[in-house]
This record gives sequence, structure tokens and C-alpha cells, in this order.
Amino acid sequence: MSEQQSSQSKRTVAEWISDVVAKDDGEYISNCYDKWAKTYDADNTAVNFKGPKLGLQFLEKYAGKNDTILDCGSGTGLLGELTKPAGFTNIHAVDCSQASLDIAGSRGAYSKLIKAFITNNVPELKTDTYDTLITISCFAPNHFKPDVVNEMCRVVKPGGHVILLINTIWLSEWVYKDGKLGEAFEQLVQDGRWTRVEKHLEENFYRTDTGVVHVFRIN
Repeated sequence: MSEQQSSQSKRTVAEWISDVVAKDDGEYISNCYDKWAKTYDADNTAVNFKGPKLGLQFLEKYAGKNDTILDCGSGTGLLGELTKPAGFTNIHAVDCSQASLDIAGSRGAYSKLIKAFITNNVPELKTDTYDTLITISCFAPNHFKPDVVNEMCRVVKPGGHVILLINTIWLSEWVYKDGKLGEAFEQLVQDGRWTRVEKHLEENFYRTDTGVVHVFRIN
């Protein structure tokens, strides 16, 4: 975390993050991101957030340029800002914050915008629709619960990939502690729903925090 301020905001990034992880309340979280949206890009640039660039690297490794891709928890579309010039043509953005989606849409990188909370059985997300799903830093307190991986398996086609970028500082917090998130991943392996393809550790993922990337192939 950083106490550094962006030039566009009097609030620190740490203060914003403290707000968005404070309550297990979807409307509250959506409102927090709506308020943060205007300075979100500058704030994340100020703390050298690697998520979008690292996400692009993994998309280029596992997804085709014309694949149907879901940017799950897209926020303001920082990933889309990179995927468009890289040649990806069919990316959908889903997020709980309308203000963030408005900014994402302005980038011209997304073929579809979906406002929804990511739980299980999200009606806007159809079964076996996506070739690849990617989520960046959405496994955080009061955000994605471990069982949301079932929804990811549902919406990605057999043979498609799920790419999860996670800040490891959160893995001992909230409902993830005691290895609960890893257990949810492994349960789907045991159930034959997906197969682990890759696990990658990234130093300085968010300031000095270490990130981890999990890649699974849907069976």
C-alpha cells in the first residue's frame, strides 16, 4: 500500500483501498468505486500497479486476438487500454461500478459493458460464452468470495482459460484465511472442472506487494 497521493486527488490510495474493502455490502462497494473512478487511473499509476501490464502478458500467452474475453471486475478499463492497441477485438467488461464502466467504455476497447456484482449465477453472463476470463486484484476483502470460481467455470467454454491475478497480502484476510481460497481452487481440480496450467509469482505487483497469477483450463 502507498500513502502517496495522485496529483488529481487529496485522498491517498491507501485511504481509497481502506474504504473499498471495509464492508461486505455490494451497494456500499459500488458507491465507493463510483467516487474513486475519476482519479482511479492516476492513483494506480502513482503506485506503479503492474496488474494491467501483467494481465496483457498472460492474455497474449493464452488467448487469441479474436477470442471472446471477459474482463471480470474491469473497473475503469486499465486492461482494455492495453488490449486495444495489442489487437484484441472482442472483450467484454463487467463491473459493479457504473462510473467505472463509463470510463472503460470511453476507451473504445470493449465490445460490451455489463453492470453486475460477480456472485454465482449472474444472469447477464451466459454459460459457455467466453474463451478466456481474466480478473485482476478482485480477490480482496469483501469483494470476490472463494465460491465465485464456480461462476467462472460456468461462463468459460471447455478448453478456455481462467486467469486470476491476486495480491498475496489479501490471502490471509477475510474468508481467504487459512488457505480457503486455495482450497476452492483445488476443489475444482479434484472435481474435474478445471486443470491448473500455470502459477506465477510477481514481485512488486502493487508497490512492494507480491502478486500471484493462477491460470486454469476449463475441462
